[in-house]
Order: sequence, then structure tokens, then C-alpha cells
Amino acid sequence: GQTETELEEAFIQTLGLGDGFTLKAGRFLSEIGYLNQKHVHAWDFTDAPLIYRGLFGDQLIDDGVQMTWLAPTDTFLQLGAELLSGSRFPAGGTTNGIGAWTAFTDIGGDIGIEHSWQLGLSHWQANNIKGRDSGGHAHETGAAETPSFSGDSKISALDLVYKWAPHGNPGNRNFKFQFEYFDRKEDGEISMLNSGFPLEMTSYDGHQKGWYAQATYKFKPQWQAGFRYDYLDSNNRGSDADVLAEAGLDNEGHTPQRYSATLEWLPSEFSRLRLQYNQDKSYTETDHQFLLQYTMSLGSHSAHQF
Repeated sequence: GQTETELEEAFIQTLGLGDGFTLKAGRFLSEIGYLNQKHVHAWDFTDAPLIYRGLFGDQLIDDGVQMTWLAPTDTFLQLGAELLSGSRFPAGGTTNGIGAWTAFTDIGGDIGIEHSWQLGLSHWQANNIKGRDSGGHAHETGAAETPSFSGDSKISALDLVYKWAPHGNPGNRNFKFQFEYFDRKEDGEISMLNSGFPLEMTSYDGHQKGWYAQATYKFKPQWQAGFRYDYLDSNNRGSDADVLAEAGLDNEGHTPQRYSATLEWLPSEFSRLRLQYNQDKSYTETDHQFLLQYTMSLGSHSAHQF
């Protein structure tokens, strides 16, 4: 067998530009949405929300530069932008220079000492995508047919987070509510690679949207429970309905949904044992999933973001 490793993040970041500006350059997690910028070990559920799996393949990571500005106000206000290579999904094509960009803003604050909130808006866009391939399928007599998208893609997102901690101390008890909504629009064409001659193609006008809402409650210092609901919807059109169906992009009136519940034991700040159940209705038949996860952090690490 083969063992593969991949570098998740490697970047340099300024410390003293002044006037609230910070510059980052390298490979990093994009700040589209709320969850995307968090490492997997800091997630409140074992797996990514359905909308993240569909849009980003779990998370959007790319090479580029990011500039943020923190406003000198009592209320937290941050503006930022990213120039990205666009060589990774969901841009997915080989590019030279700037292949995608992101703009985002976050605002938040405290309500007394027990309540805090944050609202975010973000937008990602890639134009002139060339040959973004997705999973293929094989027929009995030939190689796997792989749908390949070329065109423009843009994703807009809204996120909201609310936290509560009695007396401002989250160590004993705390509650967190998290919501994200994504809307993707794509315009271009779909080609079925390895489909023979002539190549199967269709124009493509795609619109997908989805959201999730989740809540976690730490009811004792070492115990936490959580619940999450996912919902997806799509409205895709093209000149050839059969090719859209081959590519898995036909609507079929199906709206994937999923219910998830977790129970966690937190023996220390650096470890957790999580049991999770999913009732996944992404396909025609409901899938019941049981997940057991143990996470341990080694060495010192910076504080997690809000």
C-alpha cells in the first residue's frame, strides 16, 4: 500500500503592520463562512455539514494572500479579502496567477458578561474555470466517465454564532448556537470525459443552496451534547437533461437532509471522546451512521477563534 501526506496550512503572517491591518501569505484555510477557517479537531461534530461537503469537499484550502482590517471600535468589526490561486476545488483548474478571490466581513460583540454573538457575510468567486473534474462512474465496456465543469462559479454565505456562559465562565457550563447558509451559482458547460466520440456535453446553469443549524450544550465540566440539522436544495438546468443526469446534476425533486446528535466526554482541555449518530437522508434510502472519535492535541497551540 501507499501512504500519502498533504500539507494543510503553511503561511507567514505579519504582526505589526499597524492601523489594524494584517497580511497573510501561503497556504491557508479560506475565511468564507464560519466553520471553514477552523481546524477539524476544533469542530463540534465529527464530520462536515452537508453543504460544506458539496461545495468544498469538506473545507476550502488554497494558496494565496489574505489582507484583514480590524476596526478600532468597541464592537468587533473585521473586513478582509483574499486573492487565491484557484488551483483547488471548487475552482479546481490549473491556473497561473489569480484564479479566485474572496471577500468577507464579521461583526460581533458582547451582551453583558454572559452572552456574545457574531454575524458574518462572505463571497467567493472564480471565473473562467477550466476542467474542474468530479467523481466519475464506469460502464461495463469502458473507462470511467467523469463530469468536467468549465465556466464561472460564485458562492455567497451568511453565518451567525451565539454563545452563552453563566457568569462569563464557559468552563463549567456553556451553550453555543451556530448557523450557516450558502448559495452557489454556476454558469458554463459540462463535458463527460471518456464518453467516446462525439463527447457528451451540455450547457449548465446551476443553482445550489443549503444550510445547517447546530447547537451544543456543555452541561457539566467534562460532558457536552449537541444536535445538528442539514438541508440542501438545487435547481440545475442545461441543454441536455441526459448529460446532466449522467453528471449527477439532475434535480429529481430530491432535497437531501440529515439529523445528527453527539455526546462527548472531555477528560482534559487537550482530549475528547465523541459518540455521534447521523440519520442521513442524502439519498433515496435513509442511512443510519454511528461514529466514534477520539481526539488528542499535542504540544502548545494558539487559542481558537470565536
